[in-house]
Amino acid sequence: MSAHAADRVTRPRMLLLSMYPLDQGLWGATTRITQLRDALSRRVELDVVAGTRSARGAALARYVAAGRLRGLAAIYVENATTLPGPLDLAFVAVARARRIPILTYVRDAQQLFPEYYVANTLKRRASRALFLPATRALIRASTTAAFPSRGLAAAVLGEGRRAQAAPLLPPGSRLADAGPINPAARSLLFVGGLRYPAHGGAILLDAMALAHARSSNLELICVSRPG
Repeated sequence: MSAHAADRVTRPRMLLLSMYPLDQGLWGATTRITQLRDALSRRVELDVVAGTRSARGAALARYVAAGRLRGLAAIYVENATTLPGPLDLAFVAVARARRIPILTYVRDAQQLFPEYYVANTLKRRASRALFLPATRALIRASTTAAFPSRGLAAAVLGEGRRAQAAPLLPPGSRLADAGPINPAARSLLFVGGLRYPAHGGAILLDAMALAHARSSNLELICVSRPG
């Protein structure tokens, strides 16, 4: 047996459960998860289940039916802004009952903050009401829950020792060096959300006003979702 084949045999097998689809373009969340997927696949034998709630649920049911939980070393769950579904919770509970270690990463809690999440429809009001119960149910079913910041841990878990003890994970993206600024450039490009004031649109415009004081020919190009 070659060394390469032996490595494939001896590497542990892990499941990455992404509550975002990974085949519909890249944005902040999917960029992070895609880079985590690529990094993990170089270290372990990696299974991936990703998609919207309905597609994910069907894939998880097939995963269990195929006996893929057998021999699984660990599960990493990347939670989404949308709520975990009943099949997500059932799958994690079944895996936990089989003593498979499960790390769930709670990446945001927009529903808890009106400046980020406007509950102006029945669906959004329901999402806001169900966010904490559903997310906490997922956390209880998991072995460990991790967060990007201590403040977010406190918002989801409540103030106390649990939030203080929750592990924090760094960003999943590679840190890149800033390229040199072209002194002849006359355009600035912004790519991101501007729908709500908390996204920083006003700060961006104030910064452009300061920039215009130095160069009246400077223009700002914004690429955002409609709305």
